[in-house]
Amino acid sequence: MVKNLLREILERHAEKVELHLYSNRPFLYSPPQAITRVIPASSLRYAVTELRKAVKADDCDVFLGTGPAVLAGRCPSVLVVYDDSPRVDDFPVPLLSKIGHRYVAARLARRAKLWVAGLADALIFDSEIVERDVLAASPHLSGKERVVIHWATDPELHHLDRKESNDYVAKRLGITSPFILYVGAVNRPKNLEGLVSLYRRVREHHHRMLLVVVGGKAWPAYRRDPLENVEGIRYFPWLSDEAVAACYGACEVFVTLSWYEGFGLPVVEAMTHGAPVVVSNRGALPEVIGEAGLVVDPENLTHAAEVVCRFLDDSTVREQLRVQSLLRAKDFTWSGAADRAVALIQNVASKGC
Repeated sequence: MVKNLLREILERHAEKVELHLYSNRPFLYSPPQAITRVIPASSLRYAVTELRKAVKADDCDVFLGTGPAVLAGRCPSVLVVYDDSPRVDDFPVPLLSKIGHRYVAARLARRAKLWVAGLADALIFDSEIVERDVLAASPHLSGKERVVIHWATDPELHHLDRKESNDYVAKRLGITSPFILYVGAVNRPKNLEGLVSLYRRVREHHHRMLLVVVGGKAWPAYRRDPLENVEGIRYFPWLSDEAVAACYGACEVFVTLSWYEGFGLPVVEAMTHGAPVVVSNRGALPEVIGEAGLVVDPENLTHAAEVVCRFLDDSTVREQLRVQSLLRAKDFTWSGAADRAVALIQNVASKGC
């Protein structure tokens, strides 16, 4: 996401910005206008020390980062805060998992980033809900200069019309029945158990309906895979960008019942392809869809299934939501994100060291 933001900043504001990129590994991608520098890091202390030297040598006016690296600059800094809300852990989890080292380490990492935020000069949040939750947990950050910048889809995202999408999923993926789509990680925070339960209820009324799940299994994982041995589920751990685009375009509805989302990029991708969306009322998901989709409570799956069934039974509503999705997707642009980011960066730079 930051990659696309930086690329758009250079394309729209090349006369205002000179971009220096620092990394501890070779760059997989860098804008041709950017000046790059690789700083091998044997330890965090070494990395910060060497990065501080590089920033000083390059005479940077503002340091933009997503983590502790912002501490390295001897100039004003802007920290990008995304998926770092204290409420990201608001999901049912077994006690043994809560005291597991990975779970504890993840929570400590988020707390460390909020500490780093206190040292930055300005903050960029990817949603209003993350901003609200972070400020509620860390009131001392309320005096910081900050801005909310919604992410957008990849500019190189494939686009297929409805017929092309249906033909693609039928010929390439073997999906010839109508289907509900989910794209994202398969883990506890994404509430795949709830999604499968909702699907079982919907299938009682729509017997040909499939559930297509696209995404790799990730930590914190389920001990018992909720996707196994469920009739009608088609699971793809990975698909090409073109195939995912076809799934978005061909699905009857995109559904996500996450316990918490700091933003929810797959929802924006779905709307970009004109897919109707149904989301949980948690985190930033209602903020992202606005008036363009349906919002349900992930703890009331009976009602959520009724909402989805009513939607599937009404072709007029489906087409209305497809149009609304396309209109809402136009609100998420990298050009707008770049303009807001540059305005913040210039304001921070004007205040000096």
